[in-house]
Amino acid sequence: SSSSSSSSSSRLSSAPLKRESSRRLERYVLNGTATVCNDGSPAVYYFGRSPSRSNVWLLYLRGGGWCSTLDECMTRAADKTSSTSTPPSIDAPLGSLWHELPSSPLAGANVVYLHYCSSDAFLGSEPASDRTKGLAFRGRDILDAA
Repeated sequence: SSSSSSSSSSRLSSAPLKRESSRRLERYVLNGTATVCNDGSPAVYYFGRSPSRSNVWLLYLRGGGWCSTLDECMTRAADKTSSTSTPPSIDAPLGSLWHELPSSPLAGANVVYLHYCSSDAFLGSEPASDRTKGLAFRGRDILDAA
C-alpha cells in the first residue's frame, strides 16, 4: 500500500547516519614557495593512514568558493585565504561515500583532506605580485604537492 511505502521512506530518510568509529586526521604543512595560501602562509593538508594498510586513497578537496575580482578576493574571510588558524588535527568529515561506512567501497581508505585557502578552485598557479595585489593563487600547485 502507498501509506506503508511512504512511512518506510520517511523512516529511512530521517534515520541518522552513524559512524563506525571516529578517525582523527593529523595536519601536515606543505613547504615550498609554490604551495602557499592567498596570504602567503604555507598550505596544509590533513592525513589519516588506513588502519588496514589499504592501497585505496580518498582525496577530499575542501570547498569554499572563489572570488571573481581582486577586490572580492581581498575581502574574503581569513579562514578561506590562510592556513594560520588551522588546528593540529581534525575529525574526518562524513559523507555519502565516506571511508567509515562499512558498506562503502572506500571503507578503510587512506584519507587526505586538503585545506582550501587559494580562492581559485585548486586551479591557479599565479604567484603573489603587484598585479594580484599581493595575493597568491596557487591552488593547482597545492593540489599537485599534496
